[in-house]
Amino acid sequence: MTTGDARAIERLAAALADLSDDRTGNTMAGAVVARLVAYTVDLLALVDAAGAIVVGDGEISDIAVAPDMFRHLLTSQIVADAGPSIWCIRAGEPIDAWHPAADDAPFASACRRDGFASVHAVPMRARGRSIGSLTLFRRVAGVLDPPAGTVAQALADTAATSVWQRWLLERREIEVAQLQEALDSRVLIEQAKGMIAERTGLAPDDAFDVIRGYARRRGLRLRQVARRLVDRTLDLDERPE
Repeated sequence: MTTGDARAIERLAAALADLSDDRTGNTMAGAVVARLVAYTVDLLALVDAAGAIVVGDGEISDIAVAPDMFRHLLTSQIVADAGPSIWCIRAGEPIDAWHPAADDAPFASACRRDGFASVHAVPMRARGRSIGSLTLFRRVAGVLDPPAGTVAQALADTAATSVWQRWLLERREIEVAQLQEALDSRVLIEQAKGMIAERTGLAPDDAFDVIRGYARRRGLRLRQVARRLVDRTLDLDERPE
């Protein structure tokens, strides 16, 4: 192994570690995708630009391009709902050596204007499913050599796994917040029931009927009425109907 080979392996290992780690504290999936395309251009020779599209819940959630001046090469495919990046996402398989010279589509014309002779795309795979694609733009024609394809796929899959984990974390945070809100609401309502029952002599269930009836007649949420009762900004002097 030459010194150059050892250095290349070290750089790849560092990139994979960075894509899979979150020591920066930035939990946004978009930041991972931006690092993915930057590493792709930096690590792969003869790759002049790279773009990534991530799809979550059936909609495009993030895109990134390096250099950013070529962003239109992704957006034109998104608008047309066609092109190597889109086909790769749908098939979940690599698209190798697509040549814009053989196509009259707007995306192909844009590639030719920007001087790109070949386009290659690899799927971003996590948990056995394709959640996006990493697209490589080159100014030379021909297929991507196998080692470069392997590196591109490793970068794409590592980033995809990291994005997936962030999605799971975001969903857990939402679920926890919803559960906490439900618990807080329940506590407020119980406090409000107790206040009404103590003041009026009603049974707890009847006190709840008073609160619920007031909320329904005024189009308010139970939590809103309970909060005002607990804060003593609302005085209910009603009996259940």
